[in-house]
Amino acid sequence: MGMKSRRKGASFEREVVAFHRNLGLAAERIPLSGAAKGSFAGDLRLGPWTVECKRRADGFRELYTWLAHDNADLLVLRADRQDLLVVLNQTTWLQLLRLAGLLPTVPGGEAIAVNPAQGDI
Repeated sequence: MGMKSRRKGASFEREVVAFHRNLGLAAERIPLSGAAKGSFAGDLRLGPWTVECKRRADGFRELYTWLAHDNADLLVLRADRQDLLVVLNQTTWLQLLRLAGLLPTVPGGEAIAVNPAQGDI
C-alpha cells in the first residue's frame, strides 16, 4: 500500500474515532492499524467492538444506491455461503446507539445533534 493510501486510511480512522468520542463513546485506533493481529486486530476499538474502516473515492457507490432505494434504513446482503452483512447509514447508526442507551441525550430528552460532515456536536 502506498504512503498516500496509508495516510488517507489513517486520516479516516482518526475521523471515525473523533466522531464517536464527540458522542461520549469509548473509541480508539489500534496500533499499526491491525497489522499485528490477535488482540490488535482491526483498525479501531469502539466499546466492545472491533471495527474495520474502509474509505474509497467511489468504490461503494452501489451500496449507497441500494440504501437510497425506497429510502431504506438498513441494507442486508449476503454472498453465497457467507454470513449476512448489515450496512446502515449514520442516522440509523445514531438511532441504534440511542435505543441501546449508549448515546447521551441533552436535558429534556432531546438527542444530541451531530453534524455528519464535521463529526461535531
